[in-house]
Amino acid sequence: MKQNFVETMKVMLYVYEECKYTASDEVFENSKQVTYDNVIAFEVVTGKKAELIESNTDGSNIDDCHEYLVLYMEDGSKSTFRNSYVDLFTM
Repeated sequence: MKQNFVETMKVMLYVYEECKYTASDEVFENSKQVTYDNVIAFEVVTGKKAELIESNTDGSNIDDCHEYLVLYMEDGSKSTFRNSYVDLFTM
């Protein structure tokens, strides 16, 4: 379900090299941090919506658990991530 922020937000994603649900501590220690400005909403997508995302990408970008994080930006653009490889934090 899409979650709207009350105002535009700056968010930080921790990006992991492996699925966070089965990763070792080393994977978390070596995470990359990426920030995004002007985010108005986010959504964790599974099921039929995830299947649609997967049908529009090559096999290397399919999430191990078939779940995706979608960030919605103020300018109408979207960014999609493999949810089991990222954690989202507001700033």
